[in-house]
Amino acid sequence: MKQRTEPQRKKHQNEIRIIKSHREMAHVLGLKNSSLLGIENEGLHVSPAVHSIKNRYNQFKGTANSYLNFDVLPASFSQNAVQKITNLPQGGYVGFACRWDTHAHTSQWNAHAFTLHAVKEGNHTHFIYVNRGQRHFDLPTGQDKNDTPAVMVFSVENQHARSFAKLMLSAATASDARKGMSAFLERHKEQFNKDLSEFMLKKNQKTGNCSIANSNIAWHFQLASDEMRKSNKSFVQAYEDTTPLYREMRVKDRVSAFKYLLNDRDCYTSDNAFLYNYFQAIEKFTRKDFAMQGQPNPMAHIKTLVEELDSKGLSKLIEPLINDNFTIKVDEYINARIQQLKKEHPTLSEQYCKNFAATTRDGLQSAKIRVLMLAFKKLSLEEQKQIIAKDISLLRFADRQLQSDLLKQDYNKYALYADRELKKTFPEHPFNQFREEHPNEFNSVSDSMKEMIESFMEGNEEEYLRKSNIITTERKT
Repeated sequence: MKQRTEPQRKKHQNEIRIIKSHREMAHVLGLKNSSLLGIENEGLHVSPAVHSIKNRYNQFKGTANSYLNFDVLPASFSQNAVQKITNLPQGGYVGFACRWDTHAHTSQWNAHAFTLHAVKEGNHTHFIYVNRGQRHFDLPTGQDKNDTPAVMVFSVENQHARSFAKLMLSAATASDARKGMSAFLERHKEQFNKDLSEFMLKKNQKTGNCSIANSNIAWHFQLASDEMRKSNKSFVQAYEDTTPLYREMRVKDRVSAFKYLLNDRDCYTSDNAFLYNYFQAIEKFTRKDFAMQGQPNPMAHIKTLVEELDSKGLSKLIEPLINDNFTIKVDEYINARIQQLKKEHPTLSEQYCKNFAATTRDGLQSAKIRVLMLAFKKLSLEEQKQIIAKDISLLRFADRQLQSDLLKQDYNKYALYADRELKKTFPEHPFNQFREEHPNEFNSVSDSMKEMIESFMEGNEEEYLRKSNIITTERKT
């Protein structure tokens, strides 16, 4: 990464208050590494990660009096940590971030972070082990237990909570913590709460952001704890009822990180390095928004991002998408991703790489359309005009009144790319011309036939538009 000049540094400090560093941004967004980058996206130590988790929780929490009871577990066994668990009030929560070194085991990581949590409910304490990355291993064979759930809940009667906490924390702070946790989990299968573990199911992490990926759930546990203590709800009910708030906080969290990414563009060693992170993030936003569509009142990442950006921020957001070299840069990005994948997985098949390329290209095209649909019309009318003058195909994303004005100026020039319903209001539209030039024939046919004629004309337009897009793509490539 390039060093910021003093004016850049002061401007950056004024604009960004939540995300404090490149690596924190990359961990929140879950960005993968690349040889293009002068600084790694992956690998954030536990202590700064916990500081980040607590700082960001304070920014996005719904109530001022909520405090995230989450800290780094001391490197050696701590009686104070045990006391924090055993002294929990009804509905209380406490969590700890931990790590194990992996030099003694075959692994792609040098160290791996995981988290331990406890929630008191009635006459039981739920001990929760969260590990979405490198799992513990089978002691006799040394094989990784990759089929283990990412969230494992152990429900223990309160009278046994102290002894269970001692054993769990001793395992997590052992000289070989991975071996210690492997033995601990093997010995306490009877306390494993299968139903609660399945209820809190989480996907595996996809990048080396374990210190953040395994800690974010602490937000949800704290929200659920607050709800339990306020409303006397069960842990399951409180967890379920606070899910919308937790998801909203995570959307705001990722959007904050993306804004940092946009403002940091000038500090990358090359534009390809910036675009490597930009394309990853914008595609991920689109994918997550699509996955959330079936849920009630989902908070969308791209919509939230567009709403929070000012005019300069919007210009930064759409510039890579409307640039003449968009298609070329996407191909370069895909090639860089595939090279990184092959480096991490040498046996990757060519068919997998081809499928990955096609899926990524489609995903970025969808992201482009989604962003431009929301952001383009929020630019000033003058800026929209200037952009359309360079690339007329972007007209369909423009302000409706601007489209109307341009159609009035020259219908034939702009019609192919203008809004379909808007075009129908103009007398020059082929369907309206047909109705005007052949009134008798038009009035003599049924409504269904009229619809067929209109659909046929629209189909011709769509085919012209498709060919135009192909020609444009080939020209830019």
